[in-house]
Amino acid sequence: MSFFKSWAFWFLVGCFIGTIIGYFVAALCFISGRESRLEEKREQSLMKDEDHK
Repeated sequence: MSFFKSWAFWFLVGCFIGTIIGYFVAALCFISGRESRLEEKREQSLMKDEDHK
């Protein structure tokens, strides 16, 4: 029974760590995605300015 308890404990620890890593990766992807979108908007606005000229 002690083996099962330790297995369940490590399983929960693994899930907990995996969740934290998952949130961290998702946050990084979200931040980098936002930055790339901002750059795209900047490029589009620059292109519009050039078209007006």
